[in-house]
Amino acid sequence: MLKSLKTTAVVCFLAILSAMILVTGCGGGTALGPPPQAQQSPSPDVALITAGWGATTGFNVGGDPGAVEPGALVVLVDDAANTTTVIAGQDGSFTIIPDALTFNVAPGTPLTLTQTADGMAESAPVSIVVPPM
Repeated sequence: MLKSLKTTAVVCFLAILSAMILVTGCGGGTALGPPPQAQQSPSPDVALITAGWGATTGFNVGGDPGAVEPGALVVLVDDAANTTTVIAGQDGSFTIIPDALTFNVAPGTPLTLTQTADGMAESAPVSIVVPPM
């Protein structure tokens, strides 16, 4: 009889534990589904972004205030998947000066630019083309 009580107690404990896992979820989810995904950052505003050649800086990409979210991580990617990153200012402006030794800055090269705002997922990319010198 003692063995039967122990077995019953273990079965009850496991049933309660299973119910708790089902209700509270496991790995961050709930019984209603997986955890919510972060909202995607808005795409950078290409109307406020310029790509050009500086007399002393070489190729650069600049965003006027409001081009991206304040404090966002801005990522520039060339056609060989080389990346250059910068953190936007509190007004949403930024300047990226990629290293010409590791980044393809040949005129006509297609580039993509994304932003990741605080607490959000990376934005859809926008296209930029390296202009003539």
